[in-house]
Amino acid sequence: MTKFALGSALPPGPPPVPVAPSLLSPADGAAPGEAITFDWRDVVGAAIYTIQIDNSQTFSAPLTVNQTVPASQFTTSALPTIRM
Repeated sequence: MTKFALGSALPPGPPPVPVAPSLLSPADGAAPGEAITFDWRDVVGAAIYTIQIDNSQTFSAPLTVNQTVPASQFTTSALPTIRM
């Protein structure tokens, strides 16, 4: 048996999908030294971020870095050295 009550409130819907964060540093195309810190603007409602770094614009496997972090900043020294 199913009962319906008129005028009862519906449960709230799911929260909206957050927008993609925007990178603050390093600058696009920068050639950093040993360790590099990636910093991006916080996204309202985000609990974790996934940062993916690759040497290919198509992000083909394997990725150089594929890390989930709780803050809007990530430091790594796992990037290959680029010689100019």
